[in-house]
Amino acid sequence: MSGVCTVLGLICIGYFFLYVSLVDWTNKFTFFWMLLGILLFGVAGLIQLMDRKHLLLPEWLSRAGGAVLICGLAVFLLLEGMIIVNGQSR
Repeated sequence: MSGVCTVLGLICIGYFFLYVSLVDWTNKFTFFWMLLGILLFGVAGLIQLMDRKHLLLPEWLSRAGGAVLICGLAVFLLLEGMIIVNGQSR
């Protein structure tokens, strides 16, 4: 799970820098991607710390976290797909 959070954090931060370099800084929502990337890196670090200390989350909480990550990724992909389709139709 730590690896998944790290990869998703890298994707979010990469998306932030790509957007800023191709478009500009005027869209304030763009900073959401930077903050989400930082948050995901923090979660990855917390998961690694818990592994080193042999602490376990309750199973239901672990599954809920995974479900939130999967739903977030699905929403992201859906929205990006809509943006790309609308951008190509113009």
